[in-house]
Amino acid sequence: MLYLKVSKKATNPYFFIQEFKKGFISSNPQPQLLAELISAVELNNETSMRGAYIIGENWNFVILEKLGKDTYQYFVSRTFNCTRIDDLKDIYKNLMFVKEQIIEKA
Repeated sequence: MLYLKVSKKATNPYFFIQEFKKGFISSNPQPQLLAELISAVELNNETSMRGAYIIGENWNFVILEKLGKDTYQYFVSRTFNCTRIDDLKDIYKNLMFVKEQIIEKA
């Protein structure tokens, strides 16, 4: 388990949404994650939101940006396999980057 300690208290909520599935047989988590990101952007009057979907040991990070009314674009990272030490380090770096963004918004 990874614990991220935030030193400041956020005045506005900031979300990092993740969706996990054991495998594609369960279902594809990407559409569900995108729906959650769009909902979070709209409900919180944000212009972008970050998240990740995880399938087994594979992580993909996602950035959703609102371009205009009912118009969005999203970007998906390469796949990081948490059973490979270099990828695990990159997952950690990505999570720490999100933590820093949360602190900056506080």
